[in-house]
Order: sequence, then structure tokens, then C-alpha cells
Amino acid sequence: MRLFKIVMSTALAACAAWFVAHSWRWPLVSDASVIHYVVFLTHHGFAPYRDILDMNYPGCYLMEDAAIRIFGGGAMGWRLFDFSLLAGAAAGMMVLTKDWFGGILAASLFALLHGRDGMPQAGQRDLSMAVLLILGLACLFLCLRQKRWAWMLPFGFLTALAGIVKPIGLPLAVGLLALAIHELRRGGTPWQKYLLAACAGLALPLAIGLVYLVHYQALLAFFEMQRHLVPYYASLGRRPLAYLLQHSAAPAWPLLLLWLPLALFPVPARKERNWERTALFTTAAFGLLSYCVQGKGYPYHRYLLLAALLTLAARDLAACLAEKNWRRTLAVVTVLFAVCFLAPVSAAKTGRFTYWNQQFLAHMEGDLATIGAPRLSGNVQCMDMTVGCITALYDMRLVQATGMISDCYVLASDATPAIEAVRRRYWARLILHPPSVFVVTDEDCATRAGAFQVSRDPDYQKLQAWPRFGRYLATHYKLVRAWTPLPPPVDPRQVSPFGYRMYVRNDLASQPAP
Repeated sequence: MRLFKIVMSTALAACAAWFVAHSWRWPLVSDASVIHYVVFLTHHGFAPYRDILDMNYPGCYLMEDAAIRIFGGGAMGWRLFDFSLLAGAAAGMMVLTKDWFGGILAASLFALLHGRDGMPQAGQRDLSMAVLLILGLACLFLCLRQKRWAWMLPFGFLTALAGIVKPIGLPLAVGLLALAIHELRRGGTPWQKYLLAACAGLALPLAIGLVYLVHYQALLAFFEMQRHLVPYYASLGRRPLAYLLQHSAAPAWPLLLLWLPLALFPVPARKERNWERTALFTTAAFGLLSYCVQGKGYPYHRYLLLAALLTLAARDLAACLAEKNWRRTLAVVTVLFAVCFLAPVSAAKTGRFTYWNQQFLAHMEGDLATIGAPRLSGNVQCMDMTVGCITALYDMRLVQATGMISDCYVLASDATPAIEAVRRRYWARLILHPPSVFVVTDEDCATRAGAFQVSRDPDYQKLQAWPRFGRYLATHYKLVRAWTPLPPPVDPRQVSPFGYRMYVRNDLASQPAP
């Protein structure tokens, strides 16, 4: 079996190397560029939630800011951050499986499934949350294996940090702590100092998040966002439960179905380790809950569930390889499927993603430079979500006129109270400080009647969703640039290229560019 494990590990390492080589130069796109830009704005006088309308939790910005400071703010820095998260997941899985081959199997498959999801999922919030929780769970396992209460400090810190990235981390931390305390009491170990250490660790990230909000005088704005805008966003684009369950662990379902008999009839474990399986299944249950509560079926929403299930499966497979019965045979078949099919197919798919927004960025940055980029800082406004207008401003280090980083709310056609409040807020800032340049992309979020489907809007009909703004743009601004993309790529996994229009305020349109 040792030779089998070495051969399988070598094949997994080759697939992982392929993924790294073919994703090394992925550009900064989608959510990552938007959150980078939020951090950039906070460094230029904007307050999160109060000035910048975004629903992410403080932990997202704190981690993104830390990643930018450590690795740099460009695309290469973000790839290094993404790889660091995967390395952290691998370290945690090594501890959780307590087997070198099981750790390699779980970590490699998790990294490759993440890679096949494509460049928009790099460094995503749920990936950060999942890795923090896996590392926190590893600290908890070490704590009870070694009976050293000091491990409770990093457990509390990591899980609470995950909780200020995505809130599901906090109830999971409480549940895992309750399991650990029960196990300590069952074994006759005094548990009070373990609980105190865990609470101290939990308190620190929560305090950091509170200080962050108070520093930007954004505490009230944060809770107002939770009351109004978050419920509205949560109601959009929800998938049926059947769809969510079907895609919750895709494309790992064949592997998990092969593992199922081993999960139902596991290798008899030592008593002191039985609780670990319960903790991992609890983590998986919370991962499934998080995926279903978010309800949109995005690939990155399933990362916590995948991390927990792959760790459980790899742990059982590694144990069954030492058996001499049907479990061993099924474990060999399952490992062969994972290594000879799932891993190489996933690795190959990481090379299918082309740099879909690069022509968009090149044209937009060129047009902004022609208009006079240096004088635009503080005087340009994007009407876009994730197509690339925000990315262009970030690349050129241009500050927006307002903190509105997504037009999905102001141009939504269903005029709910939450949307009307956002429009009033946005309108007041536009009138107070009219931008010199508006950039409107033909991305349409389709936030209508519960939909949230990003699509192209080549006729820019989305401007009619808010007639007041459409009239304002037509009256006070002149169209000076219009760019239409080349035909979309053949590969259906690629995001279709988008176009944009660039408007200059009437009193500036006649002035020559510097």
C-alpha cells in the first residue's frame, strides 16, 4: 500500500502543479477587484457602509487589506493570497486526517475543485472563511489530542475571524466548542480553563471588527444595511432547494457516493477519536446550511461543505487502505477514481479560462487616459457591478465620485423601500458633487421580481429602470465614447465580453483633453 500511496500522491502533485502553472497569471477580476477597490477607497477618505454601499462583513475588508499589504495589490499578489489559502487548508487537513496520504488527497482535491471553478472564485470570501474554520478545527483537534488548553486560543481566534468574514462561522464555533467541552467532561478533564481560553480567542476578532466600525463611524450604517439591504439582496436570484442540493457538492458527487458505504460503516476507531467525526460532520452540516441560506448556488458558497466532506472522505479512505476486507477494495477504487479522473479533469479545466475582460479593460483605460485620467480622480463614476469598470479605476488608482460600487440597486426595476432609500442616498451625493465622467457598462443585473441574473444589455435599457437618473444623464451629459466588444468566445464557461458608454458633463465636453 505504501507504493500505491506514493504513486497516487505523485499524480496528485502533478495535477496541483498544472493548476498552479495555468492559473499563475490569472488577472484580477470580478468580486476580488471590487473589494480591492473598496479597500482602496477606505484609504482615500471613504467610510465603509457609511460612504461605500457594500454588504460584505468587516472581516472581508480586513483580510483583503492584509493580503494587499503582504502580497501587493496586483493580480500576482492575489494569486499568492489564493495559493496561501489553499496551503492553509492543506495544513489543516493534514492535522484533521492524521494521515499524510489522507491530507494530500483532501488538500489536492479541494485545491483542484477550487481551480476548476475559475478565476472569478479566486480568494473568495467563502474560501477564506472555510480555510479559517478548517484551521480552527485543526487547533481544536490538537487541543483535545494533546490535552493542552493553549490550543483553544487559536481555535477561538480563527473561528471568530471566519465569523466576521461570513456570519455562519460564529454559530459553528459555538457548536464545535460545545462538542469539545462535552468530550473533555466525558473524559474527566477539567474544562473551565479550556472554555476561558476559547472565549478569549473568540473575543479578539469580534473586538477588532467593532473597532473597525467605530473607527470609520460606521456602526449605525452597518446595522442599517443589515436591516434593509441585506434582506433585499437575499431575496434575489434564489435557487430551488432541489437545485441547491444537487450542486452543493458538485462535481465531487461521484467520489462522495463511492465513499458513502465507508462513511456508513467506518473502520472501528478508538473511543477518544469518535468525537472528531462528529465535529467534521457538524462542520459539513453548517457548510450545507450556509450554502442553502445564501441560496444563490454560486460555486464559492459551497467551499466549507466541500472542505469538510473531502476531509472526512480522505480520512476514511486512508484508514480503509490499511484494512484487508471489502473496505480496502472500495477505498482503492475510490482513490483511483479521484486521482485518475476527478483530479486530472479538474486540473485540465483550469486552463480553459481566457482573460475575458482584458480587451474591455484596455479600451476603457485608454479612453479614460484620453479624456485626462489624472484630473478624473474624484470626478468619475462607474455604473457597473463586476464587468471591469471598477477594475479599470483600481488599475489607474482613480477615486470615484461616490461610494456606489454597484448599479444593481439603483437601477433595479422593483422599487422596494430598500431600493428607494439607496436611490435617495445616491441622488443626494450626485447633486452635491456631479461627476465629470460617467462610465455605463451594458451589464444588467436583472434585479427584477426576485431575479439576479447577470446578462448583457446592449441597448442600455437598464437606464430606464430609474427614469429620474436616465433623464439626468441625457440632459447634463454628452456621450463621447461607445465601445462594443467582439463576439463572445465559443467556450460556454467564459463570461461574454461586455461593452460600455462614456459620458462627459456638458460643461466639460467641449474642452480639449490635456
